Amino acid sequence: MNKRIESSPAQDQRTSFVQVCGYCAARFEVSVTSRADREDRAHYACPECSKTYIAHGACTPTVRLIEGRSDDRADPYSETIF
Repeated sequence: MNKRIESSPAQDQRTSFVQVCGYCAARFEVSVTSRADREDRAHYACPECSKTYIAHGACTPTVRLIEGRSDDRADPYSETIF
């Protein structure tokens, strides 16, 4: 007798956290969706200076600004390689 095993669909799990940008000190909320069957690296950026960060999730994180930059500058972040 053959028995068919049905697997339940993967459950999405949404996680949110508050982050302070290491360049401009802006505060923003990051929401990431994770799945049990998939875990990729997803890039997101500070909404004030565009410094990029990496999260582990199934899709691109959403970002919501809480408090603007407080570093008395107006320039965007620029990656320097030495």
